[in-house]
Amino acid sequence: MFIHETHDGAVVIRLTVDSLDAANTQEFRARLGGLGLGEACGATVDCSALSFLDSSGVGALLNVNNRLPDAARPATLENVAPDVRTVLELLRIDRILAVQKQAA
Repeated sequence: MFIHETHDGAVVIRLTVDSLDAANTQEFRARLGGLGLGEACGATVDCSALSFLDSSGVGALLNVNNRLPDAARPATLENVAPDVRTVLELLRIDRILAVQKQAA
């Protein structure tokens, strides 16, 4: 599902699944509970492996942001594939989360 690390108080979440959708977002949200996002100074989600995202997945990514203290927002999405980025832009999620393009 994902691997996480903490660097200087910031949480880094590396997704290890190719899709974040209704089939796996409950597990994703449940695992977020143990990461200490409420005390983190920031959060980054590495989306390198992610190629598909549905509305449940969008909600799960927003949940990462919502768990952060106000001063630590927005969460950052790194290495976002073009198709996933298009979904986020159509839903205007890129105005809530910091969305970075996939590395070349």
